[in-house]
Amino acid sequence: MLHDFGDRDLAATVAGRDDHPWIRRLYLNDAVHLDLTALAPLRNLRELSVNRAKSVLPRLADQPALESVSIDADQVDLDLLAGRPSLWALRLSGVTGPVSTGPLRTLPALTRLELAGLDVVDIEQVAELPALRVLALDWDQWQRLRAANAVPPGLAAARLDGNTSLATAVDWATWLSQACSARPPQLSALTGTVYADRG
Repeated sequence: MLHDFGDRDLAATVAGRDDHPWIRRLYLNDAVHLDLTALAPLRNLRELSVNRAKSVLPRLADQPALESVSIDADQVDLDLLAGRPSLWALRLSGVTGPVSTGPLRTLPALTRLELAGLDVVDIEQVAELPALRVLALDWDQWQRLRAANAVPPGLAAARLDGNTSLATAVDWATWLSQACSARPPQLSALTGTVYADRG
């Protein structure tokens, strides 16, 4: 775990370590700008978490074992994640501009996806992700899927993130169970605040 990374040189930091073969999980916290090409020596990296960064270039072509990526950053170039055959879990948060699911559709193993709080311009396209089983979105994003009748066909678990009323949460759960009537997903968690309507 690298705390308060700031504007340090990631390549120099990685080069200065002698434990490359044993690093399976890496947390980079509070960085300014990160070009993840610098992680190329970490060939056995399986899980990467970037927290509270300003900008991230997720060039990760040299990590054949990488399965899980979590990025919390103001700016992320998602095109650089395209085509990763082993990536099955992706969490994005904090991105201030519009995000497209286009690069995500090139991830054949993508099973778990978390996009709550982001401006996803084509959120309806998540229904086209063939391996998707777990999806975490906010209320507005779920509503857009509902309006488009676009629910991932293999959905096994779903999460509603953010603040919502109890009635709204029940409505969401009822709709999703009906939309996936052949095999309803597990609706085991609400995150944020659930409050009772007072009217």
